[in-house]
Amino acid sequence: MLIKKKEIILLSLMLLVAVMAGCSGDEVLTQGDDDYQIPLEVIAGISSAQYDANFEASGGSEYYWEVDGGIAYGSFNDVTLSKPEFTATNTALQEGQVRIRVTIDQEVKPWLIVDVVDNNNETEFYEGAFHVVVPTQDNNKEGYLAAGFSGGIGLSDPKVPYAVKTEETGLTVWDTKRNELFGSMDGRFYGINDIVYPMGGDKYFLIGYRAENNSKYQAYSVKLNNKGEKEDEWSYGDPVKDVYLRDGIGIKEDSTRVNYIVAVGNSGTKSEADPYIIKINVTNNDDINDSDVETFSPQISQLNYDYYNLQSIIETINGYLVAGYVGTDSENTEGIIIELDKNFAVKNYSKYTDIKKLYKIAENGNGNFVVVGSNAYVAEVDSSLTAIQLNFNLNYTADFRDVLIDGDSYILVGQDVENNGGIAVKITNGTLDESFNVRKGSYLYSIAKATDGNYLLAGYSNNQKAYIVKINSSGDVVPRVAQ
Repeated sequence: MLIKKKEIILLSLMLLVAVMAGCSGDEVLTQGDDDYQIPLEVIAGISSAQYDANFEASGGSEYYWEVDGGIAYGSFNDVTLSKPEFTATNTALQEGQVRIRVTIDQEVKPWLIVDVVDNNNETEFYEGAFHVVVPTQDNNKEGYLAAGFSGGIGLSDPKVPYAVKTEETGLTVWDTKRNELFGSMDGRFYGINDIVYPMGGDKYFLIGYRAENNSKYQAYSVKLNNKGEKEDEWSYGDPVKDVYLRDGIGIKEDSTRVNYIVAVGNSGTKSEADPYIIKINVTNNDDINDSDVETFSPQISQLNYDYYNLQSIIETINGYLVAGYVGTDSENTEGIIIELDKNFAVKNYSKYTDIKKLYKIAENGNGNFVVVGSNAYVAEVDSSLTAIQLNFNLNYTADFRDVLIDGDSYILVGQDVENNGGIAVKITNGTLDESFNVRKGSYLYSIAKATDGNYLLAGYSNNQKAYIVKINSSGDVVPRVAQ
């Protein structure tokens, strides 16, 4: 049964409440009132004129800007301008914030707190984790969108679906937790599809699962515009089983734009679960209705397994390839790749008994595929689903959760299981690039190529906060603003 709720989100401009500057949805978050706006975040040591962080007052004839603590914490190029440039100091960076106020004519505005970050493009957000990150380019402004959950990392901790859009500097454009867009909803996001509608602009379809009022988990998707406002949402549930979506892709049937979203996951429990696939018609920029949604559960009777978990899907010329794992329950599993036709009927499959879980499959550009999984598993797979494992010595145990194909290199992200640290490694022409040794955060779930050619890595930090870091092809963190 399709469970549907249309909401109109009105973001009111109130004193001391963060609002989105401008009308495009592509400016960094600001705070203030109708007379003045200042950013929520600034970069230490960099003039605000070098990135998109505006200090702006209006409605008066005289202005006077102040920094609490004076020049030790920051300075304006001219404190009497209506729109001055501001630079925070390293002292402000060490404290993590600076306080700013402006006097407009004789009215002294209250002090406002501005967070101060360093110039390394490495950002922690709220407590939680990102499962997916994608680059964005709206209105000729570059950045990224990341999604996952806010809340505790532990399996039993409450979790709320969570998404953040930033500029290429990593400064926030909008944040669904700050706006309480999903309230206390229980769930998380695993996939993002950026769909451009003629005359409708960019729409972001986020997929995952949710539960409300202690009900069963349901397949869940929400459509957001580029201001982070909710335009539509739907969920598809089962009266008996929990339903989870863990990956989704956009399908172009007319070669010009995305017509469908196909998402995969499973339905059931940790001891018994069926494979689950859902196809959503998004051809028109309309609400999602019952007629727009189809569900499939492709069973492989020869396997005779009780538990299926589909983790990743890609489109092929003749249908789809899905990677995941099967077993007697969620703990006793082995990796599997399933070939489906365009109607989601099983054409072929291959089990990998030497690996417990496969997490991601990707096309490598030469007609074959790359699959990654637990226990540092990386393999190249041909059209017959025969896998050739790439053997290299990491000297530690790793789980790989995602892979990016960049030319003749595979960049893998995941976790060093022994040391509980996020990792990224590069394999070029089948050989481990030992000079590319990235250890960032506590767990890295996703990798994407940014619009500037660098790499975005997403997961959670050592502080158990949702986390993004941007690195270059050598594995070094890049600056937010080049000097």
